[in-house]
Amino acid sequence: MKRIVFVVAVVSLLIFETVVPAHASSLFQWSRSRNSVFILKPGPNLFTFTFEQPDIEMERELRGPVNPVLVGKKIVIDPGHGGANPGALGPGGTTEADNVLAKSLILAEMLRADGAEVIMTREDAGDVPGPRSVHQLERRVRIARNSGADIFVSIHNNTHRDRRIKGTLTFYYSPAGQSKLLAEAIQEELSSRLGSKDLGTLRRAFYVLRNTSMPSVLVEVGFLTNPEEGPKLADPVYQRQAAEGVYKGIISYFEAETRE
Repeated sequence: MKRIVFVVAVVSLLIFETVVPAHASSLFQWSRSRNSVFILKPGPNLFTFTFEQPDIEMERELRGPVNPVLVGKKIVIDPGHGGANPGALGPGGTTEADNVLAKSLILAEMLRADGAEVIMTREDAGDVPGPRSVHQLERRVRIARNSGADIFVSIHNNTHRDRRIKGTLTFYYSPAGQSKLLAEAIQEELSSRLGSKDLGTLRRAFYVLRNTSMPSVLVEVGFLTNPEEGPKLADPVYQRQAAEGVYKGIISYFEAETRE
């Protein structure tokens, strides 16, 4: 039924140039990037329609209310690897770099739709921008430091010599304080949303965690080396679910911060 409503709304918009009714905003998620409007249908399918000069009223109808807890927040999303560094290799030739970029772009649009300012360390398959003389990890840290962000979230896929190992794991470095709380919030929501094995949170001195000044976490969504989990990490449906889990974890973190 929702699919029929969606098709009717889009056909009405394109042919009769009418504005999508306000109640339709409950069926779609709105976001804007580079002068384009994207309509994302919740669930397994992702529909994208681009308007070169979107009507402001149309945007308002589709967007709906923003989340006040995210308004004004600056969030750095760091898709791991990229460029000449593909990261771990998964089933069918998929790479960690591509998998985490797909999740990160969806996550960024969700956060922007709710009023947050998102800074990406990379937005395509290329390397992290910056001087070639500076190591890729340092370039990520520089972007985070220069952004004045409230939090830093690095997205990765995991591997293990034992192919039976699977599950979701989130790392932090600061032993006491907001990084641990952010890791716990994301880990809880992400593992719950994916239905994956909850491996908890761990303290590790990864470069991007120990050299960033804001609350920072590194999320290992799942194991590419696991025969069951590996293919899922390249699945667009699973990628969207992962993005939703991290998104909900970020909201949970800021909501808890507001209550303190």
